[in-house]
Amino acid sequence: MKRLVLIFVFIISLFLVQIVSAGVRINEVMANTPENTYGGSDCEWIELYNNAEVNMTNWTIDTNGQSHEFSFYLKDFLIITGNKSCFLDNWNVEESKIIEWTNIGLVNTGDNVTLLDNESVIIQNFDYDDSHPEESWQFCSNDWIENPPTPGSENDCEEDENPDPVDNNEDTYIELEWDEEDIVNGEEFQIKVKAYYLDNEIYDVKVWIEDDDEVVISETYDENDEWVVSSQYYNEFFDDPDENESKKIKLRIKTKYDNFKGDAKILAKLRLNEDGDIVDDFDEDIEILEKEEDVVDNKDDSKDDDKDTSTKLISLGNKDNVSKTEDIKTKNNIVYESKQELIKKYAIYGFALFCVLLCILLAFEKLK
Repeated sequence: MKRLVLIFVFIISLFLVQIVSAGVRINEVMANTPENTYGGSDCEWIELYNNAEVNMTNWTIDTNGQSHEFSFYLKDFLIITGNKSCFLDNWNVEESKIIEWTNIGLVNTGDNVTLLDNESVIIQNFDYDDSHPEESWQFCSNDWIENPPTPGSENDCEEDENPDPVDNNEDTYIELEWDEEDIVNGEEFQIKVKAYYLDNEIYDVKVWIEDDDEVVISETYDENDEWVVSSQYYNEFFDDPDENESKKIKLRIKTKYDNFKGDAKILAKLRLNEDGDIVDDFDEDIEILEKEEDVVDNKDDSKDDDKDTSTKLISLGNKDNVSKTEDIKTKNNIVYESKQELIKKYAIYGFALFCVLLCILLAFEKLK
């Protein structure tokens, strides 16, 4: 009997650990710290966050080849900096939440930060092309934006109210256009991106669809003819444009959400390719339609051998899953792309099944 209880407690603990660790993320990256403001270039830092306590032993954070392993528990915020004294001189953060790793290696002009769990599974991968003094990269709704730093507290997810102006007489803006009947789960569909008053610049665009929980449920067919998560930008979408341009982009709902239907939101951002400044954004409510089973009538037409007279059912979803790569430099912002997602999703079912089995075993022991 004691053995059964111990097994029960162990499995419950295992489920809880896996669910909690799935929420760990790189939350903020401060890569550019001017000497006259922050006391030295080695005052740069990385912030991790989790909404519950989790054992980070043997987890790894890698900054373009310079890796460090953890040996502690993470609860809410943790700051990793190259110079702890410098950091404390500039920000008011509890000292117990700060650790010092020399040479964390964040390059001002662009770098990569990757978080891996104790089984070397990539939890999150962040690439930045540039960084500006007195601003940090902050994770906001599956996107990264630069704003004044907020170490040890909630990120400032408001867009910069004063972005660099675009040199034209009118404000640049974008609109999206689509056919509501084409937005069907399990099928590819096209969204027309219409941009107005463009400058003579190169522009990137991203278009994505979110559910009510602000989870990205769509994929985009990008400039490399590959399906990628829609939170990534389509680079050089408008290349050497006229003042007004329109161009279509192809999307589909991720196969893991092939049962999703109903209300959602479609969003878009337009940014300058050279410096990454956001020029305009767009969002509007949208409805995702469920794909109907397409039945082909079985007609008696024996004279036409070329016709397939069997009944065909077209199933929901798409067989072409987004390819995964071991090269951590090939994808931006890979968040929670690991087995933790599946564990989190199906943990409740596994727990229920285990409880049923435990009840059966207890009943069997009583009968003895």
